[in-house]
Amino acid sequence: MFYGGMSVLWRLDRVAWRHERPVKMSLSDKASVVIHLRRGITEKEVEQFRSSALADAGNKYELPSFVRMYWRLTPDQANGQWGIALYFSDHARPTELTNYVEKIKHDTRVDAVYTDTSPDAIQPQSNHSATPVSSR
Repeated sequence: MFYGGMSVLWRLDRVAWRHERPVKMSLSDKASVVIHLRRGITEKEVEQFRSSALADAGNKYELPSFVRMYWRLTPDQANGQWGIALYFSDHARPTELTNYVEKIKHDTRVDAVYTDTSPDAIQPQSNHSATPVSSR
């Protein structure tokens, strides 16, 4: 039933994602927030962090609406630690962002939080500031 319906929708050009362009990302793209998790955190714990600390309060599978992109960084991409790069939308309220970032900073699994920088700009023992997220 589903595949038959999809076949009809495809032929009628009614499949919403059919014409979406893929998003190309690189480690040199500036993220709103880059999170480095503590050394020794497992991949399973990274997912638990995502569902408990980053997810929307009402649904552990959905990120807040102002998070337009989530990118998990492997230890090879984040100086030997698991990491996460978040990209916020321009329509987010500054207080919403500040509260969200503060919540992230106070999680015991977090080693460091960097704002408005690219993941590859963070060097081991970097002195990047953990500045509050500002409105754009």
